[in-house]
Amino acid sequence: MKSKRLTKKLFPYLSIIASCITLGSSMSILGSCTKKQATLSLNQTTAEWTGQPIESFKIISSVLEGEFTLVNSQGNINIWSDGSIFVPGTTEVGLYSFIVKWEKKGYETTQKSFSIEILNSFKPTISLSTSTIIWNDNDDKFIDVIITQGTKEITGGQLSINRNVYPNYFSVVGNDVIKVTKGTPPGSYSINLQWIKTNYQDATNNTTIVVERGIATDLIFENGTIDSHKYSTPYTGGDISGIKILAVDNDDVTISGGTFTKQSGDSRISIDSYGNITLASNMTPDDYALSVRWQKTNYDDITVTFNITITDGNSPSIIFNQPSNLYYTGQEIVLSGSNGLTATVPNGSFSKLLSSEPTDGITIRSDGAIILSSQVIPGNYSVDIQWTKAYYSPKTQTINLTVTKGQSPTINLQNESFKYSANSIESYLISSISGGTFSLNSTSLANLTVDQNGKVTIPAATSTGEHNFTISWTHSSFQQVSSKTFNFQIVNNELPTLTLQPPSTGFYYSGNDITGAKILSTEDGGNFSTDDPSITIDQSTGNLTIPGSLTPGERSLTITWSKTGWGTTTTNFTFEILNGKAPTLTLSKSSATYSGVATEIFVNLNSEISGGTFNISNNADGVLIDSQTGKITIPSIFKDTYDFTILWSKPNYFSVSENFTFEYKTNLNPSPLSISQTNVTWSSDMATREVATVSSEILGGTFSTTGNTPSYVSVNATTGKLIINSAPAENIPITIKWEKAGFSTVTQTFYFTINKVSLALQNSSFTFHNTFSTNSPILYLIFVDNNGVIQSDDLTQYMNYSFSGDAYTNVYASAKQLLLQFNYRNNQNAFWLTSNNGTVLSAATLYVTLTISENDKYYSFNSQLEIIIT
Repeated sequence: MKSKRLTKKLFPYLSIIASCITLGSSMSILGSCTKKQATLSLNQTTAEWTGQPIESFKIISSVLEGEFTLVNSQGNINIWSDGSIFVPGTTEVGLYSFIVKWEKKGYETTQKSFSIEILNSFKPTISLSTSTIIWNDNDDKFIDVIITQGTKEITGGQLSINRNVYPNYFSVVGNDVIKVTKGTPPGSYSINLQWIKTNYQDATNNTTIVVERGIATDLIFENGTIDSHKYSTPYTGGDISGIKILAVDNDDVTISGGTFTKQSGDSRISIDSYGNITLASNMTPDDYALSVRWQKTNYDDITVTFNITITDGNSPSIIFNQPSNLYYTGQEIVLSGSNGLTATVPNGSFSKLLSSEPTDGITIRSDGAIILSSQVIPGNYSVDIQWTKAYYSPKTQTINLTVTKGQSPTINLQNESFKYSANSIESYLISSISGGTFSLNSTSLANLTVDQNGKVTIPAATSTGEHNFTISWTHSSFQQVSSKTFNFQIVNNELPTLTLQPPSTGFYYSGNDITGAKILSTEDGGNFSTDDPSITIDQSTGNLTIPGSLTPGERSLTITWSKTGWGTTTTNFTFEILNGKAPTLTLSKSSATYSGVATEIFVNLNSEISGGTFNISNNADGVLIDSQTGKITIPSIFKDTYDFTILWSKPNYFSVSENFTFEYKTNLNPSPLSISQTNVTWSSDMATREVATVSSEILGGTFSTTGNTPSYVSVNATTGKLIINSAPAENIPITIKWEKAGFSTVTQTFYFTINKVSLALQNSSFTFHNTFSTNSPILYLIFVDNNGVIQSDDLTQYMNYSFSGDAYTNVYASAKQLLLQFNYRNNQNAFWLTSNNGTVLSAATLYVTLTISENDKYYSFNSQLEIIIT
């Protein structure tokens, strides 16, 4: 170390002079200097995955010191400045590529691609999320398969059942699920699973899946009743048998087999193992509870409590003693006790069946009382009666009722007071008994009539006052009604209601007469008058005219309405005349120099009006306003112009809306440019990449290329998108310039790495064999790069191709490749490759030129293809 420091002290410029001296006729000391270049290498290319970060990889430079950086990488691989590579513990097993750049002052920057491979260090294990399937429904079941390596769970790969003697029961779904098909019989099944994934060791596992029948069953009666847990049977003497209980699944499908046992219940009820129930002959009508248990291997045990009802099979007789003097009275009639319904079995309940006429006005009470409503008129009636009692069979019987005529009905007049009308008035007589005939005996009015339906017609324009008429009513089944006199009055109509339309509002002062107001009356016709002679009213329409000379303010207006034959009504209305003036809105200033903080300006009201409320109708740019003061806040983010609309409103004034534009000016410098990707593989769609815009606070600007940028590279002036029009060298220097008025110009150089592609046969050479097929041999023409075959877009688009050389070919274009089909000659079932004139060839060279024209861009490929014939 001491000698190095001494050398540098004595000869500080020795290295420079030594590297820059040139010998020539002029003995120049300061000649041209060539930078040295370092050689980069990788200390190891593989490492095993342990679940922990890997730091054993390192890039080594042939030149000491220097700084390493990553140009790009896969799998989150990173590199420190000394060349140490950091591989995260979460990195998957596989092959990873990355590009490293080495830099040192005085040396040429070096950039190189490397690949490392992470190997599998554990044999993966296979386990199941569950090994027992309990069937509770009729759907397929799915079991998750979990693949783990160490403490890490692995996704992907291909799962299969290596040996399966139950092909209808188990199958693999996707890469990590086993499906158990519905209907798989209960039992224990042994299966062998196999898992395969690239870069991982294969894994196998013998596993057992247990299928249990867990369907929630139910127990029901064999012949069913109202519900599955209730049974009813009539007692007729002797033991009752023929009752059976079944086990069913959720779809009520009978499950065969199993054993039934009685758990609890009356000792006179017995059940055998097959579910047959016997009720002893000494059991009385009643409800009985029976608990039954069902058991079967691989099924859940089921215990259900049933209700069995034993009813008496003997029905009673229903007795009805109709009274001999059942007269119509016009009132409700109740027949009860000895005149009602009774039964030979006490304490039952009576009801009326729906088969009886529902509108006959006859109801049956549960205690046997018969109720005839006041609407039941004389006649014969038939009623269906049902008697019911717990544990007895229902009894149905028909009874007949005869109702004879009785007293006469009550008659009323529908209305007793009518409003005066120029037209005839109609009203109706109402009788408590339907039917019958009305007749007019006398009236105080001429031309008053009544028809047989009771419609009374009062003559037109009958004078106000009290009037009367007398009528009589007759009915074939009733006594004649005594004549009845009705008094009624004709009264004057009520006075109408007046309203002002529009109802509440004021009218804007504009210097002209105000129209649009109207007085409405609930009575047609009549005359209007006002207490304000300056306000006129149209007598036929009620339209008001308010003169334009009236000053703004609150007004009171009294309207009087009158009509011949009617009284006079007066109504007072209040309305307001509003100020229709509005201010002009202006900004205190329309531009500012951008400083990185929000700018505040004000909205001015250029008139004598003050106050009011301010709002912004569109604030997409984030512009804010104080609703009371009109203070506007322009955001701190730079934008050339901010467009917004100000709304001003104030009670009793017209609202005002005004559009404004505020401009920002700035001399801030933009942030540096950046490029989204610098390493691409050229293909037929060309390389097109975006250049990031400048700082987000600065919008717009113009992009262009400059400096040493190749001519086949251009940039979109507005968006900054790069367009590369051919397959260039590996390292392209591209210099981008960004300009905008009021800003400093930014210039930055990027380097683009593009892998070239070429045209080749699918195989580098082709051996032609004698064959007995009748088809020509076929070769495929493909695009390749240093990474292998490129899956390019449709090659048939915009494509021209030509061939030369010894061999004659037919060319067929497909979506991804060209097919070359060679001629052959058949002789004794053998084939030879022939030239264009039919000469048999022992070797052939094919020269192919492929030109693609796409979007005004041209690419040309030349390949020399060697064909070997054997």
